[in-house]
Amino acid sequence: MKDRMDLEKFKALSFWKKVQWVLQYYGLAMVVTALAAFVIAVFLKSVFGPGEQYALRVMILDDRQSPELCQAYSEQLGALLGGECDVTSYAESGMYEMQAFVVRLTSDELDLVIAPEEQMEQLMENGYLTDMTELADDSLYWVTAHGGEPAARPYYIGRTILSANPDNVPAAIEYFTAAES
Repeated sequence: MKDRMDLEKFKALSFWKKVQWVLQYYGLAMVVTALAAFVIAVFLKSVFGPGEQYALRVMILDDRQSPELCQAYSEQLGALLGGECDVTSYAESGMYEMQAFVVRLTSDELDLVIAPEEQMEQLMENGYLTDMTELADDSLYWVTAHGGEPAARPYYIGRTILSANPDNVPAAIEYFTAAES
């Protein structure tokens, strides 16, 4: 057979010639295997490894929220709490955003959730929240997100049972519920 290596000739090669032959013959397979191992390791670390450390994580379900407002909340809360904060929002009316909200709600370590009354009551019934507080029409959240318009329906802020930053939650609730000055 032509594909078989002559073991006697291979033994007679110098060390560097043997290395060169192995790299030439198996090089592509070694590179592909190394890349696959790297991709698997990165995937496993991102899924099962420790996530980013935040001083606070807040998730909002509100059609009127914008990425700019969430960024402003993140910066202000970060200055208040002395660390980086993660505030993200999802649109209640968007089917895919509602699905993303539910997935993130069940998979992330969130500290606070802001959502309409119906969703918050479901979260309380399911044991996901420890408590919830109504956001008044003059609260910082309502004024910035809704331009001070009276609430068509109540929105609440709730503390999650799996909060990773329980010491920062009271200050964040006070931030969102405080009357806009």
